[in-house]
Amino acid sequence: MGIFKSIFTSNKKTNTTYILRQSQYKDELYFLEELKRISKWENSYKSNQGQYLKSHVELLPSHYYANYTLMFQKIQVSYSLGIEIKTIKTTFNNAFINFCHALEKQSAYTDFLNVISLSTLLNFKFENFKIFSDLFEKPQDNDNFKSLLADNLIWFLMKNKLEKTSSKPNKVAYPELTKSLSLAIESSSEEAIRLVHEYLDEWYTLNKDMAWYDSHKRQWGYSGYWCWEAGAVVKVMGLDDSSFKDHPHYPYDMVHWQDKVSV
Repeated sequence: MGIFKSIFTSNKKTNTTYILRQSQYKDELYFLEELKRISKWENSYKSNQGQYLKSHVELLPSHYYANYTLMFQKIQVSYSLGIEIKTIKTTFNNAFINFCHALEKQSAYTDFLNVISLSTLLNFKFENFKIFSDLFEKPQDNDNFKSLLADNLIWFLMKNKLEKTSSKPNKVAYPELTKSLSLAIESSSEEAIRLVHEYLDEWYTLNKDMAWYDSHKRQWGYSGYWCWEAGAVVKVMGLDDSSFKDHPHYPYDMVHWQDKVSV
């Protein structure tokens, strides 16, 4: 308990002052400690996987998926802390590579939604990762990807990234989770803005079964609550997000980083 108690109660100032993007639950010191904890796990994974490769030809998809999930956590923490987007984009590049190695065995809807949403927000190009684009351009070869691309929200975001996709679906894979956002992409701009705002308001509660739900109440493991897919839809549709700019789950800086930075 000692180390965690010091994290939450210390008034010690850090050398670098960040402008926190999500500060209602944790402070700068907490997120810095989370980055240190993630770094330790990264080193541990690297060591363990190095040992595995001494007696095996290649890593398992589960190894790559573990790497991806840790890097995704790092992205969340970094964004919450206020680290610049260019640095986060580098982390996402590594996360994406690991996701590609794992994706034939890992097809969780939320993982794909997060990866595709961040790819959209960071202007990440799929052409460099043919294995990923092929699975979505030829979903008939893999039942898992066929069902993912049958979801209208996944299809909408993938269509923005790839030249070829399957025909437009009418299905919503998880209406209990994404109904408002799935309706937004089919609506006029004015109605879409209302629906995105509605989605942001209900998003946290709708995800009550996720492992990260209420993680701010724990001693470690909280990374911020960010609805990346809402930001991706806003960016693709070119919506006016001024009415929910300050919503605690809306990644405004991620949507608008290129408005301020030359890349």
